[in-house]
Amino acid sequence: MKIPKKCRIMLVSQAPSRDASEEHILADKRNRTYMQLLKMLCISDDEFKPYIYWTHYAKCYPGPAKGGDQIPTIYCANKYLRDEYDLCEPKFVLGVGRCASIYLYSNYVDTKTPKIRIKFERIKNTPRLLNGVTFVFITHPAPTDKKTEADKKFIKEALPGLIKKTIETNEYATVARYLE
Repeated sequence: MKIPKKCRIMLVSQAPSRDASEEHILADKRNRTYMQLLKMLCISDDEFKPYIYWTHYAKCYPGPAKGGDQIPTIYCANKYLRDEYDLCEPKFVLGVGRCASIYLYSNYVDTKTPKIRIKFERIKNTPRLLNGVTFVFITHPAPTDKKTEADKKFIKEALPGLIKKTIETNEYATVARYLE
């Protein structure tokens, strides 16, 4: 994806699906994951493309594994994500899924805690503000991904408002704690 001129949000997921990677249909209505993201964020394709830059922790589909996909290496993330972040200059960063979220958290939000000690369950669904940028980490939108009631509530009630506010105001999105 090209970085939009009005980029406000950087969305980072694990890796493009096999189909998206092979067919070059990342932010395209033919991509099922893209359509799931639009539904989850409560925005249209027309709202997504001018303001949201979607990239991946891994730059290619890592291949299948028993029970899901292989975990991608951090090589590409270390090589490209910082440059993409600097070019995008986001006000909001959304990490989708465990791998992408832990990488973002340990390299942007909490650089002192080793990745191996970060538990996804502790960082998800809680917006964090760092240097005027809101970071939020969520579970994957796929229906097969196991979500708790708290995950579903945050994704349905809090996340769309954070996205809309960031798009409409180009300011960092603040939010009262939605989960107790």
